Amino acid sequence: RARAMATASSSPASSSATRARVRGGSVMRATGARATRARWVKKCPRRAATASSSSSSSSWTRRTRARVTTHVVSAEDAREGAEALARAMSACEGVGSAWDAKALERALRAPEAQRVFVCARDGSGEVVAYAYAASDGSMVATVERVCVREDLRRRGVGTRTARALGDALATREIYDVGARVPGELRNFFEGMDYDDDESGATYMRWMPGEGAGT
Repeated sequence: RARAMATASSSPASSSATRARVRGGSVMRATGARATRARWVKKCPRRAATASSSSSSSSWTRRTRARVTTHVVSAEDAREGAEALARAMSACEGVGSAWDAKALERALRAPEAQRVFVCARDGSGEVVAYAYAASDGSMVATVERVCVREDLRRRGVGTRTARALGDALATREIYDVGARVPGELRNFFEGMDYDDDESGATYMRWMPGEGAGT
């Protein structure tokens, strides 16, 4: 990034004058930019509105990511609060999803070595996303589900949650991770170091350190 720099002077008066000129120049440039934008908005109102909307959306996305926190569901949480947690996670699903509260509760109650759940919560503590991987209890796991509440999709919440799941698996020293990926989600998983399985199966294989998300 280019930065304007003023050379320090041995004379206090000269240094003060230099700082004044720098401040004045900055104000003039800002004023000129505002005037240019005002002319552009007047000439191209539709494009200006689209750009403003895009900027607002990007800013909202950053604020959303800052408010969302992820955590691994502990054995205690799964044992004592499985029913309530399953209901909260199922609320992220769309109508008619096979991943209803009963299915999620069964998965939560599986032995800890055979499942890893990560939940994402907003500032109020409400579950807004979750990710689930089933494991063979040793070194292999399959990502079964990544789901984000509909109003927060395409805001980076799913990526954060899925990455937290990968971190949780790595903590258990599970690096052989696969995922059955529908076509519309290939880019999502490719961005998190997944690649086509060499066996030619319908799975994508996690290749940490080799993908675009490194």
